[in-house]
Amino acid sequence: MNSPDPGYFHRLSEQSPTEFWINNSTFLEATAALAAGAVCATTNPTYLSRLLKEEPEYVAGLIDEASKETRDDDRVADLVYQRAVVRLLKLFLPLYQQTQGQRGFVAIQGDPRVNSDPDAILEGAVRYRQLGENIIIKVPSWPAGAVALEKLVEMGVPTIATLGFSVDQAVYMAEAYRRALHRTTKRPPCFVTFIAGVLDTYLAEESAKRGNIVSKDAIRHAGCEASRAAYRIYISRGYEAILLGGGARGPHHFTDLVGGELAITIGWNLAQQIIESGAPIVPKIDEAAPSSILSELEAQLPDFRKAYRENSLQPAQFQDFGPVASFQGSFLAGTETLLKAISLRRNAAVLGKMGR
Repeated sequence: MNSPDPGYFHRLSEQSPTEFWINNSTFLEATAALAAGAVCATTNPTYLSRLLKEEPEYVAGLIDEASKETRDDDRVADLVYQRAVVRLLKLFLPLYQQTQGQRGFVAIQGDPRVNSDPDAILEGAVRYRQLGENIIIKVPSWPAGAVALEKLVEMGVPTIATLGFSVDQAVYMAEAYRRALHRTTKRPPCFVTFIAGVLDTYLAEESAKRGNIVSKDAIRHAGCEASRAAYRIYISRGYEAILLGGGARGPHHFTDLVGGELAITIGWNLAQQIIESGAPIVPKIDEAAPSSILSELEAQLPDFRKAYRENSLQPAQFQDFGPVASFQGSFLAGTETLLKAISLRRNAAVLGKMGR
């Protein structure tokens, strides 16, 4: 008699070093993902804008609670985000403890408006570290983030370098982590993102602006091919940092990278699609798109080449690199959405009191 299928992600953990992390999930989604084989959870500054749609009453309660403690909307926003993350921290804490701190992390990311200020990044990180032992701190993959990352490593704080869209960024942050390791005996884990799906979306938009000069098939390969290029460098140079795939916009942004010693964070909707497909675990990290696809991408889309080829970007250019700036813009928009919700709720509360 055949044993029941434990599910794609449980089979993944048995057959591959690739890890499944759940991204920007509601509490119910996170619970389901954990049961399905997720080993960590990530969030970013768009998290609360999603929860405002999916769990409005929960967020309203957080706003009301935080508003009793401060009249500063920025501080309220920070408290609301922290407390939403704490809910996930508690959910993943047993896994963190069972694995002696190898799994069960939950990521938090500071105010995107201070992403160019290493001292402000570090100040936020130190505060967030107090939320729970399984917190992992996100910093941007550009010079200010690298400065903060090195200091956090020396403090023994686990980190994720986010906003990563190029091989040069991936190398730059891995080198920062390595420098820090040489100065301390502490060995907190460090993950470096390569946001394949969002890169594909950005390149598709660039192609569309120029009359769809690149085929959809070529675009489909772009983010994963750039991720594989970074992964090959990590393996060949023995970097201590671990790549973290992200920004998935389709199941292939997960399944096309399976087999690598890396983690990939995806939303629950895509995780469900993969689970329901019943697909086998097929290592694809060492596969490559046809050379004609890569030639088309490099010839027609300069930003793909900048993402894919090492020594195409200088650190001073990272923050203004098209897909990086676009994704940072989404973080800023997420923060503004939360601040607007806070202002509206506080104003409504004031009007309610006046009407009594």
